[in-house]
Amino acid sequence: MIRHVRDFTNEQTIYKKRLRTITLRLRRTPASNEGRSLLTVGGAGEVEDVLRSIFEQYDEDQEHFVLLVFDGSHELLGFKRLASGTQTSVMVDRALVFRNALLLGARSIMVAHNHPNGSLVPSPDDVTLTKALVELGHSIMIEVLDHIIISPKGTCASMKEREPLLWPPLKSDASAT
Repeated sequence: MIRHVRDFTNEQTIYKKRLRTITLRLRRTPASNEGRSLLTVGGAGEVEDVLRSIFEQYDEDQEHFVLLVFDGSHELLGFKRLASGTQTSVMVDRALVFRNALLLGARSIMVAHNHPNGSLVPSPDDVTLTKALVELGHSIMIEVLDHIIISPKGTCASMKEREPLLWPPLKSDASAT
């Protein structure tokens, strides 16, 4: 009996369709452009232009939460808005963050959200969420590089710089053998 198997080679998952690639106004040297991803990110300062490009698409009068997806070399693959909220808060499903990270093939992630009031000071809820994301990331071997807060003026604050104790030292892979 011959079974007919559907060919999925030209199909895209819903996650690939929703993963956006950032192509807006990134500062790069032409020599490093060839055959590479859009940006290699090491911290909040290097991601400010990317975040401005992302958040300028959304309403400034409410909070939005965005997932940035990186490969093993910390090269930015794309982003996905995971939630939009009110003027003072946004509900973030931690499982949704890592489900998307896993399905999008992330080796590391960065999360960001805006504060419509312009404050770059993390709220207690921001600190609690960040701590939970970092711990969950460690448990499934997806590094949370940072949690960035952005104001309507485009200025950013790194929670990793403000709250370094939320990021415990990574354990060596050699000790796991």
